[in-house]
Amino acid sequence: MEYSEFLQKFYLPDKGGGLDGYKSKKKIAFFFFENGLDEDYDENIICPSDSSYEKWVTGSRKPDSSVWGEASKHLSEDNLAKQLLAVLNTKNLKEIMQSFGITFEIAEVPDRKMFSAAVAVQFAAIVNGYGTADNIVPAEYKKSPEPVGFKTYLRGAENRYKWVRLPGEDECLLSDVFVCNNIGTSAAVFPNRIMGNYIENATLEKLRTYDRRGEVLKIILIGGCGYGKTLMLQHLFIEAAENSDETGRLPIMAELRNFSSRYDGFLPFIVDTVREYDDSFTENSAKEVLERGQAQILFDGLDELDPGEVKFFQKKLAELTHRYPNVQVIITSRQCSAIEGIRGFVRLYLHPLNEDQVDQLLDKLLLRKQDADEKKTVMSFFEPGTGYLRRDGFVATNPMLLTVIVSNCEKLKELNGDKSSLYEMLYDVLIRGHDEEKEAFDRFFHSVGSSEEFTQVFRAFCSLSYMDGVFEFDHRTFEKYFKDVKKQEELENPNIFLLAGFEHDVCATACMMYEQESGIYYIDPGFQDYFFAEYYYFEDTEKTKEMGEALRHRQMKSFRNLDGLRMLYHMSPAKTEVCLILPFLKEIFKGTDNKETFMRFLSYGYKECVYTEIDDAAVKRYMPKTGADKFDCIMDTNSPRNILMALILDILGLNNSFVLGANVDPIKRENGATYFLRGFTQTYVSQEDTTQHTAIRTIDVDIQRLDSSNGSEYQSAIPEMIRDEEGKAVSFGYKYKVDPLLLLSNADRTESFIDMARTAGMVEIYEKVKTYYEKIVEEQKENDFR
Repeated sequence: MEYSEFLQKFYLPDKGGGLDGYKSKKKIAFFFFENGLDEDYDENIICPSDSSYEKWVTGSRKPDSSVWGEASKHLSEDNLAKQLLAVLNTKNLKEIMQSFGITFEIAEVPDRKMFSAAVAVQFAAIVNGYGTADNIVPAEYKKSPEPVGFKTYLRGAENRYKWVRLPGEDECLLSDVFVCNNIGTSAAVFPNRIMGNYIENATLEKLRTYDRRGEVLKIILIGGCGYGKTLMLQHLFIEAAENSDETGRLPIMAELRNFSSRYDGFLPFIVDTVREYDDSFTENSAKEVLERGQAQILFDGLDELDPGEVKFFQKKLAELTHRYPNVQVIITSRQCSAIEGIRGFVRLYLHPLNEDQVDQLLDKLLLRKQDADEKKTVMSFFEPGTGYLRRDGFVATNPMLLTVIVSNCEKLKELNGDKSSLYEMLYDVLIRGHDEEKEAFDRFFHSVGSSEEFTQVFRAFCSLSYMDGVFEFDHRTFEKYFKDVKKQEELENPNIFLLAGFEHDVCATACMMYEQESGIYYIDPGFQDYFFAEYYYFEDTEKTKEMGEALRHRQMKSFRNLDGLRMLYHMSPAKTEVCLILPFLKEIFKGTDNKETFMRFLSYGYKECVYTEIDDAAVKRYMPKTGADKFDCIMDTNSPRNILMALILDILGLNNSFVLGANVDPIKRENGATYFLRGFTQTYVSQEDTTQHTAIRTIDVDIQRLDSSNGSEYQSAIPEMIRDEEGKAVSFGYKYKVDPLLLLSNADRTESFIDMARTAGMVEIYEKVKTYYEKIVEEQKENDFR
């Protein structure tokens, strides 16, 4: 390779040039002599006229032997590599590298640092060859770099970061408990809602090269509480440290909670971090590895930085990255306002665990417990319907919380359905336990003065919204409940309790909620249930009774489920019974007439009851005529009138719904009929003998149409109505909706209704509820709730 050919590879006038700031022929030739030699060369020999520089590039004139001789005495490959690293045009980098014969794998991203070093070696070869040399750039580019040194630091830091302390446990090896989350280009709270691209089994090299458009050296890695941001950084550090000899790079991990304005920028902070393990590391050492682009800086915990130091941090970070633009810098953080003031960093997001990663983590954790069979028990906590939590929800896919679940497996098995203890445990870990191992660190809240005050206001927020049946929020409803909390809660410094700060605290500081598109949601609905229960656990008796009175008028469908009230009952059975259940049952069991009390029980507990009377004579007549062997009438279900009745039945382990029906002969239409029954035939295949059979099935027709309709309007929807000899559609019975108390004036109807209720098991349920009421009355004589 001739010197002119070498220089021409950087002369790209129509594409912005190969070297930033050195676009012309003269400047390109000048750059290599200016930066590739030390300061002691003889300018009288080296520096020709401007026209000579230009001719060197075109090849119309070559440097004479005296130039090459002087240059060979003063070569400075390191300085040339450093300066090249600073000015290589990223836009044209790949084209320049390919012009030297470097080939790339699919999606491979060019390495500026390695290429700069290779070009410096090539320039030295040309100088020593007096203007010509073989093209050694491809081989130099692929060659392993020189070791960066500082083995003492790497050994010490590796020994520290290979260990991790799980919440409430002793230290263990990171490799024994760490499963590498995916890192993505978009935020995700749940694994089934991930959008965008993501990086699997991340390393610093993968993070640097994940974008095909070019190197990504500056990244803020954002993750919620418990997603394993620190563990991810430890993993990245250890992998980089183990491969330091091959990469020629020096990973340095530092905790930002230790950074402050007492440092005059990041250079002394980095020096102190390394000198903790290696006294030989000086400020000059730091400058050298930074200038060469050999350092890989891992800053952990931007959200843990003292808020008073944020602006200083942002300023000094900008100075660091501007002065050393080729250094890889990774910063971890929860979502926080400090991120907004940082420029030039790509935001990537730590994702929750996917299903395979959950399995891997469980296997690792249970292997440590030497109980691999316990996996079924742990997974039972996430079973739909019977488990405590959703399998694809926040807790199951959060590495820290899943670890807590495994660590407390035995305790959870003994909870016997008490979710309040589970959520108390999880909240304690999220707010306090997560930071226990971080020396001299208390998490900063933006809207309140302490974690205790945050718990106070968040508890009130959950309770107020729960009572209104509000479980998801847009920004308007979120602001409404914030203002309600602000009106009622006494705080040490109410002036800092502002909407933006509170939203930040619930979503980022405490990670109790998350924002997605235009909504704000609980990370797990159980936390709202838990704090509703805890709020009234601490509330005085009268206000709790007022809450119970309000629940008498709230239907079950107004709530997700009974979990909030179940948790309150587990926290204080006596308070729940006296303040919520007793006033309600007193209204039912007043008086001495058992028949009236029973009907009041159904009226207050189930409101209007629906029952069906089937015309037994019509059924017996038309089943043989139609060849049917089955009469199929769908009965309506009666459910609790309010959530208090549902809670009582839940506490006693009783069915919370029933159906009422009877075959009547002769049938008589009574007051309260809402529908009459028409019938049609339909074939079905019996599961017993797999042969085809015929059934009479019924449909409900509004009672107003009884005299005007012959069923013809249904012909498009069903095969054919069953008709009598005169061609009229047959009625097979009636459905009623009645308030049981209003039946008491009709003795015969009352008796037939009670018979249906007895058949449905409701008399037995009534007796059990009555016994429960009597127990509460007796126990109230001895408890503190009056």
